[in-house]
Amino acid sequence: MEINYKLKAELLNDGTFEDFSKVRKMLYHEEIDNIAYLDYLGYLGNENAKECSRILNANIQRTKRLKNRIAQMLSLGQCKFITITFKNDVLESTSQLTRRRYVSRWLSQYGYYVANIDFGSHTQREHYHAIVLVDHIEKTWPYGFIDIKTARTKNASNVRLAKYISKLTNHAIKETTKQQRLIYSKDFSKLA
Repeated sequence: MEINYKLKAELLNDGTFEDFSKVRKMLYHEEIDNIAYLDYLGYLGNENAKECSRILNANIQRTKRLKNRIAQMLSLGQCKFITITFKNDVLESTSQLTRRRYVSRWLSQYGYYVANIDFGSHTQREHYHAIVLVDHIEKTWPYGFIDIKTARTKNASNVRLAKYISKLTNHAIKETTKQQRLIYSKDFSKLA
């Protein structure tokens, strides 16, 4: 099956996919019945409905992979939750892709990590969040500022682990980050 990137972009940009997601949630929570859902799909059109379903399924799979990676990291030992920000001059003089590379290179020196871009809710200021499987991180970030918190230790309860996984996953997939790719360690498959 060939992917129709143009249609996908249109559905994401014009709000159709967002509406589709809301209607699917309403169906799941039984706020609407199957007949109303089928009417909505008829209104949407077969091609648009199929593409929205593909996007939704891809998002669900992305969330599962993210939860699994974070759970795996947290179960292996102490992790750090890091917020990475940039100085104004770096934001003004570099592209988003360049800053993403800065983050990826800096995190890769510490081993296994998952990171995502985020934008402040009020200021829309670009920053990153990461979880890194490491005992200690030097507080040196030449492009701005970092805030480091211990996410958990290996001995934490399963309830605490589940809360961290949920918190970190939900943060990574929130509305402002949905169309951004996550940054993973390259050799994540070797993590065991």
